[in-house]
Amino acid sequence: MKCFFLSKQRPASETYITYVRPILEYCSPVWSPHHKYLINKIESVQKNFTKRLRGLWDISYPKSLQLLNLQSLEYRRIFQNLMLCYQILHGRCDTTTASCFVHRSDDSMRGYQLKLYKCHCTVDVTKHYFANRVVNVWNSLPDTVVTAPSLLSFRHQLAKFDLSSFCVNFYFFSILFCVITVYCAHCFFSM
Repeated sequence: MKCFFLSKQRPASETYITYVRPILEYCSPVWSPHHKYLINKIESVQKNFTKRLRGLWDISYPKSLQLLNLQSLEYRRIFQNLMLCYQILHGRCDTTTASCFVHRSDDSMRGYQLKLYKCHCTVDVTKHYFANRVVNVWNSLPDTVVTAPSLLSFRHQLAKFDLSSFCVNFYFFSILFCVITVYCAHCFFSM
C-alpha cells in the first residue's frame, strides 16, 4: 500500500482496481466475513488507499469513495453474492438449486416465484453460509430485478437498486452524514 502514495488520483485508483481489489474480493461468496471487526479490517485496506491520495487525506471515507466513484468492499461483496445467487437460481452455474436454496412453494410469501426460504440455524457456520446469508437481500429485490432475462440485464438493474441498507457499516455512514449535515446547517445559521 505504501507504493500508492501518488499525486494523481485517476491512475492510482485504476491501479488499485486492477491489482489490489481482485485479491480482496477473490471468492468472496465463500469467505465473506460476518463479524464487524473483520469487515472493518478488510475495508481498512481500501480506506488506507484512499487516504494516501493527494487531496483526499482529510476527507471522510464515504466521501472519498464517492469522489473516486468506488463502492465499499462490503457493498461489492453483497453485489457479488447476488450475482452468484442469480446464476444458481437460473441454472447458469454447475450446481443444483436444491443443494443450495429452499424455494417457498406456499402462498405466504408475496411477490415473485423465486422467493427463497431462510432455514433456521443455531450454529454460526450455517447461519452465515452463502445460501442463508443472501436470502434476506434476495427476497428484498423487486420482481423486475430478479426475473431479468440475462445476467447482464440483472447486473444493470441491480446496480440501480440500493444495497447499502444491508451493509453492517451502513448505519455508521448514515449517522456520520446526518451529523455532518446538522453541523454544517448549524454553522450556516449561526453566521
